[in-house]
Amino acid sequence: MTGFCGESLILDVDLLLNNTWPEFPPCFHHTVLVWVPCGWLWLTLPVFLGHLMSLTERLHLTKITIAKLVLIAGMTICVIGDVIRAISGETGLHDITTSFYSAAMLKLATYILSITLTVLSRRRGVSSSCPLYIFWLLHILCDVIPFYSLILQWQGRGTVEVSLFYLHYGFLLLQIVLCSFADNTDHVVDKVSTRIPCPALRASFLNRLLFSWTFSTMWKGWKRPLQNDDVYDLPPLLKSEATVPHFLDTWQRERQRAARLDSALSRHLPRERQNLLEFSEDVDLSQRRKKTLPDLIVKEGANTGIPEKRAHRPSLLRTLFRTHGCKLMKSHLFRISSELFLVLNPYLLKRLMYYVENKESEPAWQGYGIVIAFVCISAMLSLLQTRSFFTAENVALGVRTGLMSAVYKKALTMNNESRKKYTTGEIVNLMSVDVQRVEQAVMQMWIVWSAPIIFIICFYQLYQVLGLAFLTGVVIMLVLAPFQYKLSMYHRDLFNHQLKHKDARLKNMGELLNGIKVLKLYAWEGSFRDKIMAIRDKEMKVVMKIALFEVLLVFLWIGFPTLITIASFVTYIMTSPTAFMSSETAFVSVALFNYLRGAMNMLPMCISTLAQASLSTKRLNKYLAEEDLEPSTVSAITAEGIAISIDRATFTWNLDSEFTLKNINLSVPFGQLVAIVGSVGAGKSSLLSAMLGEMRKLKGHAAMKKNVAYVPQEAWIQNLSLKANIVFGSEPDEKRYLDVIKACALESDLETLPGGANTEIGEKGINLSGGQKQRVSLARAVYSNKDIYLLDDPLSAVDSHVGKHIFRHVIGRQGVLKEKTRVLVTHGVHWLPMVDVIVVMDQGEITEVGSYEDLLDHDGPFAQFLKTYLQEGNHDNLEDEDLQEIRSTLSKNTLSSPSLSPSKLSDYLHSPQLLRQLSSESETTLRHRHHKENIFGSMWSVASGNMDCDLNPEVYVAEEATGGEEYKLIEDEYTESGNVKYSILKSYFSVIGWVSAAGIIVLYVMYNIAWAMSNVWLSHWTEDPRLKTIVHLQTGNYTNKINTTGTLFNVTVDSADKDKLQSLSYYYLGVYCAIAFTQAVIVMLNTLLVYTRMVDAAKVTHRNLLDNIIKQPMSFFDTTPTGRILNRFTKDVDVVDGHLPRVLRFWLELIFYLISILVVISYSTPMFLAVAVPVIVCFIFIQRMYTPTSRQLRRYFSASKSPVFSHFTETINGASSVRAYRAQDRFFNSSLSRVNEHNIFYYGAVTTHRWMKMRLDGLGCLVVFSATLLGVVSHHISPGVVGLSITYALLVTGYLIMMVIMTTELETHVVSVERMAQYTSLPTEAPWVVQGKRPSPGWPEKGHIKFDNLKIRYRPELDLVLKGISCDIKPGEKIGVVGRTGAGKSSLTLALFRILEAAEGRILIDGLDIADIGLHDLRSRLTILPQDPMLFSGTLRLNLDPFEKHSDEDLWLALERAHLKGFVSGLNEGLLHECEEGGHNLSVGQRQLVCLARSLLRRTKVLILDEATAAVDMETDDLIQSTIRTAFSDCTVITIAHRLNTILDYDRILVLSAGEIVEFASPTSLLADPDSNFYSLAKDANIV
Repeated sequence: MTGFCGESLILDVDLLLNNTWPEFPPCFHHTVLVWVPCGWLWLTLPVFLGHLMSLTERLHLTKITIAKLVLIAGMTICVIGDVIRAISGETGLHDITTSFYSAAMLKLATYILSITLTVLSRRRGVSSSCPLYIFWLLHILCDVIPFYSLILQWQGRGTVEVSLFYLHYGFLLLQIVLCSFADNTDHVVDKVSTRIPCPALRASFLNRLLFSWTFSTMWKGWKRPLQNDDVYDLPPLLKSEATVPHFLDTWQRERQRAARLDSALSRHLPRERQNLLEFSEDVDLSQRRKKTLPDLIVKEGANTGIPEKRAHRPSLLRTLFRTHGCKLMKSHLFRISSELFLVLNPYLLKRLMYYVENKESEPAWQGYGIVIAFVCISAMLSLLQTRSFFTAENVALGVRTGLMSAVYKKALTMNNESRKKYTTGEIVNLMSVDVQRVEQAVMQMWIVWSAPIIFIICFYQLYQVLGLAFLTGVVIMLVLAPFQYKLSMYHRDLFNHQLKHKDARLKNMGELLNGIKVLKLYAWEGSFRDKIMAIRDKEMKVVMKIALFEVLLVFLWIGFPTLITIASFVTYIMTSPTAFMSSETAFVSVALFNYLRGAMNMLPMCISTLAQASLSTKRLNKYLAEEDLEPSTVSAITAEGIAISIDRATFTWNLDSEFTLKNINLSVPFGQLVAIVGSVGAGKSSLLSAMLGEMRKLKGHAAMKKNVAYVPQEAWIQNLSLKANIVFGSEPDEKRYLDVIKACALESDLETLPGGANTEIGEKGINLSGGQKQRVSLARAVYSNKDIYLLDDPLSAVDSHVGKHIFRHVIGRQGVLKEKTRVLVTHGVHWLPMVDVIVVMDQGEITEVGSYEDLLDHDGPFAQFLKTYLQEGNHDNLEDEDLQEIRSTLSKNTLSSPSLSPSKLSDYLHSPQLLRQLSSESETTLRHRHHKENIFGSMWSVASGNMDCDLNPEVYVAEEATGGEEYKLIEDEYTESGNVKYSILKSYFSVIGWVSAAGIIVLYVMYNIAWAMSNVWLSHWTEDPRLKTIVHLQTGNYTNKINTTGTLFNVTVDSADKDKLQSLSYYYLGVYCAIAFTQAVIVMLNTLLVYTRMVDAAKVTHRNLLDNIIKQPMSFFDTTPTGRILNRFTKDVDVVDGHLPRVLRFWLELIFYLISILVVISYSTPMFLAVAVPVIVCFIFIQRMYTPTSRQLRRYFSASKSPVFSHFTETINGASSVRAYRAQDRFFNSSLSRVNEHNIFYYGAVTTHRWMKMRLDGLGCLVVFSATLLGVVSHHISPGVVGLSITYALLVTGYLIMMVIMTTELETHVVSVERMAQYTSLPTEAPWVVQGKRPSPGWPEKGHIKFDNLKIRYRPELDLVLKGISCDIKPGEKIGVVGRTGAGKSSLTLALFRILEAAEGRILIDGLDIADIGLHDLRSRLTILPQDPMLFSGTLRLNLDPFEKHSDEDLWLALERAHLKGFVSGLNEGLLHECEEGGHNLSVGQRQLVCLARSLLRRTKVLILDEATAAVDMETDDLIQSTIRTAFSDCTVITIAHRLNTILDYDRILVLSAGEIVEFASPTSLLADPDSNFYSLAKDANIV
């Protein structure tokens, strides 16, 4: 550099260090100090310029931009002036060299570039430029050296140079001030979102760096409880609309890559093996590559040696890396930089202690330089770590959004074979649990490479400090690493074991909630409670094992690093010739070991997290790689005038099963009404599914126009208002909507619904009857105004007169769909004369097609089926003019051709094969077809005279909603605000025990005293003046030395004294080891006490919650979603079981750590107290401002999960309907909006956390600055004390941040206790047993029931529903209860079981007032046979006799009388046969017979029937009716009747109207009176 810089060196170390001030040569000024800032701007130019050119904004310059340009112009003039000064030969402080001119030219070029970038940034809409801000900041920092150099060196020379420089520096300072503010950002507006736009979009670079833009939210949350609308929106780049398409496109390309590899594999196989691999037929491969993937199928039975799965699966991990890898690497780059800065602290500590020890001989500026270096490193650590975590959190948010959206979309596209592999719960778990694990892995991935880097750097520095003694620590680490890994894996296995018990508990809990009404009616809550508690006890044993294991882990986490430290110290002392360790060596080693401790503790946890994430990634990968529906199955191109065309097509649901539909040939012209008929299991519904493309096509051709509406057999209802369910995303048209309501017979429903059309429909249509749900589903289809309508038996769930209305006004030739193409699956033969074409199906094949007259004339199976149907009779409600017309037509036809005999057809219809098909394929359909949510039957009216379409009384008795406001059935979940109530904390800690709590505090105090004593002892050890003698003796230094306290001592000692001093050193070492061991033991005992007591508290809390829930009245379960209750038993119980003990332990540790740190620093440097007070005040202020906001954001975050998963579950259940209406995109976008809403609170929590961290990092910098500065300026302070003070000060920042985090986490987790307490404190129903008022064991002996002025209301604020009922039912009487909907029939039965309590009056059974006895004493003495047979998972014996009161002989007798003995005895396990959840492995009829067997076992004198045979076939109906007539002949029977023919032979009929008795007489007398209400009801039902 001699020619370039003249005689000056670029860096003169001797000039720098051996000087009273840090002086740098002129060459350094003209090169490094100019090249660094200018080089930054030129190096970042390509990236920054590319970013600017990608923007499309075109904005005008603002005043701030013009001011910036003026300042840059001023700086340019100053540089030009300095060059002119040099050329003119004016004397300056430095000689003019080539380096001076090159620096000036570089500055001028960079200033011109900065002008260009400033203008371009504004024009392109960049409010604040990062590269330019960093450039000006570096420029200012680099000019600090010339700044003080000119002051120190100026002696009246170079006045012009000095003036120009300081003028230039002033311009620089003004420039950085202007750059700290964002330019005008009015263009940043989100036109879609109604939320506050993210303030980061309008913030300057400095504000974004320091997260100052979040302050407005923090302020709102501090002044008042944060409201939902106060939370700002997501930045556009983090919204699902920006992140999801890229992820899905990348995943699709990955799937295509895997498909290409599979194709290449098949080409390279031998010829005979290639033939075994084929693509599915009728696939347009060119289209398929674009849309979906060609999945290789291995021919069945082929012995290829290749697995039946595809050889190459697409890799989800590769997709995630390609989508988010660059951003994640950016985060890791920040982290690497921070780790490199982190390990500089021990080096600076070493330099500071050396400076303190040699303060007299060292330049003073070096001490201050070390202080500044400490602060700068702390600041850089804060900025880099914060940016690293924030970037990783944004990546994790993107990963979660992408995976959740992919899982959702897959549920809409996967085919039937793939769908059968996963239950709804499993798919929801993929979206919740597995996605969360992957997200956590993204957050912790940096530890995998960060920990080894820290190990390497720390070991290297330990080698510099301890020499080869550090190898002892390395050996111990290598030995313990596999042990730690094994422990982490065992820890994970314990968690997995706990999950199994948790799944079992939640499965039973879900069953309890789904069947809670049945359990209450049978008084079986106690049995289920005991069953759940037995599983809970097993779970708690595992939780206790986990707690004890974590106690061991805590002991090891503290013990292992301490062991490494002690072993290294022992080795160092024993191998050192002086047997002495200086304070510099000790405290630098301790600082390095602290860094090692953190890395050692994090690495095993990270490995465990990554292992779980790896498993979750594989599960997600497998799910997302499943086969999709094939779009080419059904073409959209048909012949002219043809709506649906199927030609020689064969379809199947599953390749492993037989063909479901064979050789289908069907052509449906536009505008025709086609009926599909056939026996159960013939394939009618499957044919509609095949038309929709839901089935796999094996051969043939299928085509249908795509403008389709679909009414499924099981009505799918969304949790929206009734109107929203009908409109279903179509354009609003009020006239069309009203016409549809009228046509679908829903007008009367709107009158009775509390909110009319705006009434919210509950989950799965809980507050609608089966008929209502079907009519809403039909109305949705009609409103959609499509060209083709596929109607899967929509009339089966409604009464005959309602069905006539719908057929006449909707489906038939005069209906609103008369010009549409309609395909109707039906079992109603009376509709067939009114259709254009009839398609007859049998065993998956079309046997006949033709008009009604043609098929009758042909006299084929269809005609024979009609004859057999009519001959069997039992068509009370169908005995109308339609059937008479059919009979007449049949009687006129000449039956001359060969036909299927009625006997053979009847045999077939009742064959075991058909019955098995019924139970396996159609039981759910049958169940839902007749489903009514209320077990007791009719409630409020749907249509006049419609006795099967009822509303749930407990749900819908409410005041009328006003106007167009939506009536909310299910209120939004209540979210607490503010601090957690003290009463809740008090109740929780009282469960832990106040004595135990005091013991925990005492142990923590003892632990922190030991922890502080270890470091204070280390300071005394290294500063003992007697031990320092050994060093001087060893080195032969016999001169007098003055110790740090100013005392003169002589180092001349004999060998005996030397041995004593060495023994003293070992004494210090022994005490240090003892203190360290004491720490580990105390923390182990403390953790043991915390965990065991809190596990016991969790057990009690869960028990109290469960006990209170099962004692809630039915109104609670009807208005509270099951998911909301289960959330208490899942997330909240999980928090109380495991998370809360860990967080509480960390929180207590941090409190005492911080107290110890402040005490030790104040003890070592008393002047620190002057700084400690404002630091504590600021800390409290930041914590108080942050915690309320963070707590409320977390509450909103938890609450916003429910809409995401509820919508997902709803979509899974209605996927076929969504696809049929081609609403996939709308539903997907709706899911994205819910995910966005969920992510808003996550992003808010993340950014407020970063705001808090930056402020606490600032406090940490202040503490470090104060401690180091006091060490530099204080006189007569020893290096050991300085080392102790700095070591603790370096820990302050991390502990302050963790303290606030743990405080927030603690409050968040205590919210779970609060939520559980909400449900624990709810008022319960009456006691199960009232001691002293228990009825006799044989009560009721007669079955005499008397209603005495009974008045009932559902809630205190509502009107009466029963208004003074008085009647006397004699023992053994058979009473039928009838009335139009809303009359109060079910309310009467609810009152009998005390599901509803009497407002006035009473009910007497055998003279005993039922209000005086316990609920279980009452309900266990009554018997009800419900309409919907409810079975629970477990053995058949459990379902019959959960309390095991009866012998096996009694059970077999009951089964025999229920006509089930043959079936059960044929099972391998007999009474121990395992029933699935809901009893789905039994047919509907079998389940109803099991319920009948229950009733036979109870053998009470009072039996209540709720139309128990509505959902079973005629054969089962006959069995049940005959058993009731014989087994309960001497019992009082009360039947809530929907079908009047079932009660015509009863003793008396009780007719209710508007909650009052209007008639009570025999059916004969009532039918004889044409003016009676019963006669009117019978006439509506076509009985008279």
